[in-house]
Amino acid sequence: MRVDYTDDEILHMSGEEFAGIVEDWMERNNASYTTIADALGVTRRAISFWRSGQKPGNAKLVLMGMAYLEDHPEMIDAVRPCRWPHKAVA
Repeated sequence: MRVDYTDDEILHMSGEEFAGIVEDWMERNNASYTTIADALGVTRRAISFWRSGQKPGNAKLVLMGMAYLEDHPEMIDAVRPCRWPHKAVA
């Protein structure tokens, strides 16, 4: 994932472009709003805004966080909800 965006590139990046980056990243990492929000330390609402084309004021920090998580998938797995099979106790 590219993280070396200059401040000027981020300033001129449209909300739709940023939303595309977030959407692609979520698909590549097979992650939900909750998982990504927990891993990045933001709210689900923030993720929803980004995916709808709202660009965060701290876009460079968000991009760096997403790149770090992509390089360290165990961090995403650490916040992913458990889906253990439950068995009835006899």
